[in-house]
Parts: sequence; structure tokens; C-alpha cells
Amino acid sequence: MATQLQELTSVASRRQSEPATPRATVAAPRYRLHWPAVGLAALTAATAITVYMMNVPRLLNVEAMDIGITIGSMVDPSAGVLAYLTRIAWHVGHGLIYIPVYAAILVWFRLESNARTGACFGVFLWLAGPMLLIPLLLDRPRINPGDLWHPGVFMLGLGLGWTPALIDLGAHLTHGILAGVLCKHRRTEPTVLAAVVPLEKDGALSPIPEIVSERLIG
Repeated sequence: MATQLQELTSVASRRQSEPATPRATVAAPRYRLHWPAVGLAALTAATAITVYMMNVPRLLNVEAMDIGITIGSMVDPSAGVLAYLTRIAWHVGHGLIYIPVYAAILVWFRLESNARTGACFGVFLWLAGPMLLIPLLLDRPRINPGDLWHPGVFMLGLGLGWTPALIDLGAHLTHGILAGVLCKHRRTEPTVLAAVVPLEKDGALSPIPEIVSERLIG
């Protein structure tokens, strides 16, 4: 028994006298905005939602759900070429401006962009915009033909049931999923040095990490 106690004391003494030895480990990855990917995602998603909104509602005979038509008629009451171009600009503009916001939010929360996060983003915009926010902001009677109006919460004011809302959901999911797939961040991995030092209480070894560099890996 005494021999074992002496051996344990000797081992503890050697550990305390040994110098701290650093070892390299890798912390959780960090993300940075990758602007070429953000630009590609924005252009692709904006083009997709514009083509969708210019064609799908018309093919399904619910074109009145498109607020872009109302915006176009305000610019050009004659419903000519200018009204058509304004309608396109409305959809392209909205398809572009939200993608950098989406990318910045993910970077802030250190999340990678994928189809799932893009779909969640699309559903959020669908709910916050045409389904709820726009009807609340524009809750007033339509006096003149060119007045800005809304088809009601979840577009139920059109008298077509849930079909317009579901068509609009398809547009936002198309937009969001494309953005999620294409909007990839640049990932960096901070290299961490952990110096092993003894605790004062019982001589056990404890790592003390310190970030010494950051390596771009994607």
C-alpha cells in the first residue's frame, strides 16, 4: 500500500513539473458573406418568382391576386407597356432586396444556407407580406380604379377560397428554396491552441484555449 502511494505521488509530482504543451484543436466554424453567391442567389430567385407571378396566376385564372397589376395601373392607367414593365420591376425588385437580408441573418446566427432555411424564409415573407402585413397596411376602401388595394387577409377577399394564397405560397417557396440552395457562405475555421496546465486544487490537467489564427476553408 505504501509503495502504491509513493508511485502515485511521484506521478503527480512529474505532471506538475512538466511544462505546458500546446495542442491544436478546431472550434465551431464561422461564416462570412460570400457576395458572388449572394448575387447569384438574388438574381436567380428574383427571376424565378417574376416568371412564376407573370404566368402561373394567369394560367389558373386568378390573375387578380397579383398586386403588381395594381402597381402597374397606378403608373400607367392605360394598362400599356409601361404598366407591364412596372409589374415586372415590382416582382424583380422584391425578389432581389430580401436575399442579402436573408444571408446576413444566417451569418449572424452562424447558420449555413440550404433548402430548409430558404423554405422557412419564403414562408416567413409570405406570411409577413401579402398574407398579413399588406392587408393591414392597406385596409381602406378602393375609391378610384388606380388606387392601391389588397384582396384581404390570405386573399380571401377575392372570393376564390384558399387558391390564391396557395399559389402565392408556391411563388415564395420557389423564391426561398432557390435562395437557400445558391446562397452559400464563406466558412472560416478558427484554429485554437489549448495549453495544458495543472489545476491548483488536485494537480489535474486542464486546457486553456486561445484563438491564434483563422483559416478560410470555403
